[in-house]
Amino acid sequence: MNSYFKSIIYSTISCFIFSSSFSQDRILTKKGDTLSVFVKNIEALKVFYVKTNTQLSETLEISKSTLHKIIWRTGKEYIIDQEYENLVLSSALKNQNLGTPSNQKATKDVLSKDVLTTKQNILFPEIKIDTLPPAPILKRGYRFFYYVYKVNGQRVKAKKMEEVMRKYDQQSHFIFSDGLYDVKIHRRNFWIGTAARLASIPLVYVSPELQGGVSFGLSIYNFVQELKVWKGRRAMKNAINLYNNKRKSNILKPVNAVIRPR
Repeated sequence: MNSYFKSIIYSTISCFIFSSSFSQDRILTKKGDTLSVFVKNIEALKVFYVKTNTQLSETLEISKSTLHKIIWRTGKEYIIDQEYENLVLSSALKNQNLGTPSNQKATKDVLSKDVLTTKQNILFPEIKIDTLPPAPILKRGYRFFYYVYKVNGQRVKAKKMEEVMRKYDQQSHFIFSDGLYDVKIHRRNFWIGTAARLASIPLVYVSPELQGGVSFGLSIYNFVQELKVWKGRRAMKNAINLYNNKRKSNILKPVNAVIRPR
């Protein structure tokens, strides 16, 4: 009985290994190369995959600008560069049209129908597209005695700008969030110090020297708080500049801006 169950287990494992060795995706490059791999996910600029002909499970990447298309293990195709695909089909049509002049027109008509049928029969994989809208433009301006924050030209609060950064770029979000926290805390401390200075005015009737010392100490305290507020605002400005530079360079990496083949 034990040998019977062992034979079933070994057979199942063998079938799994055999099917796995032949179930693979193919990445076709514009240079004419074909990579037999397992595609893990597809981002806006890169394709991530694992090789199937090695024991290593390291995830590799390749730029989408160098790729023609992906043929999934199911036989379905995902066209990456449609213009290149059209050139390939056009080249194949021209090569097959090199017949005799008498039957050239008839061959062309037949081939045109074949190419059309081929293009119509391309089955695209079921792709889950979970992405964000285009990254908005963030700006900070100064009006009278306060700062103004804008997202795509629309005026918003600093907290809203922080939420936008959290969606599109973690690095600039952390810098902006820390700066915003410093501004709030030290601005509050500044007003507490100002209120304490006003409350210390009656001390002049008790001891002018005591009142002067307290007032001077609170002035230093307020100066330090105002300096930290300025540093926080500078950090927020740097975060906005960092975000906009990444947006222009198209290197923002939202976590869910990924195409995953099923």
